[in-house]
Amino acid sequence: MNGMEITLVRCKTCGMVQMPPRWVCSSCGEEDLAQIPGGESGTVYSFTTIHVAPARFREQVPYHVALVELPHGIKVTARVECEAGQELKIGTPLSLSGVDQGCLWFKAVEPERTKAGA
Repeated sequence: MNGMEITLVRCKTCGMVQMPPRWVCSSCGEEDLAQIPGGESGTVYSFTTIHVAPARFREQVPYHVALVELPHGIKVTARVECEAGQELKIGTPLSLSGVDQGCLWFKAVEPERTKAGA
């Protein structure tokens, strides 16, 4: 556990879970929302590997950008770091490793570590 956690909001009227946190429910328009923990883990729902990047990111290629499914079913776009030789695939477990200028960063978790930690 790294101590970081994503914050979500749940509408007390309709139960919709949303991210980013907001003041008005995007589903029913009510203002009665409560912050809830979104956890610090997720799984790869979909991803792409960037090989040709904008000038600002050229020195970082290749890198992964993924649609990460969080425990509440919310999906967020994030950068994903893998260890050398580690293959990223749909369903890979992830751990939140940081937030930089509003961008979520996750690290791929080895399946054995996931089972051992359970």
